[in-house]
Amino acid sequence: MDADLKRVLRMGGLLVVDNAVSHRDQMAAFLDAMESDSDFATSVVPVGKGEFLAVRPR
Repeated sequence: MDADLKRVLRMGGLLVVDNAVSHRDQMAAFLDAMESDSDFATSVVPVGKGEFLAVRPR
């Protein structure tokens, strides 16, 4: 996981990534890393081409 992302996304912060379903292959390494990082709660919302959500819980 990129240390810069943890540094700039404060506790309670939300990251939204568009096209997470339609471009899964291109984002696979990033999405897999985010999903396996216990510092984030993640979800994919199947709306449009997909939204990947990651939050740093408080």
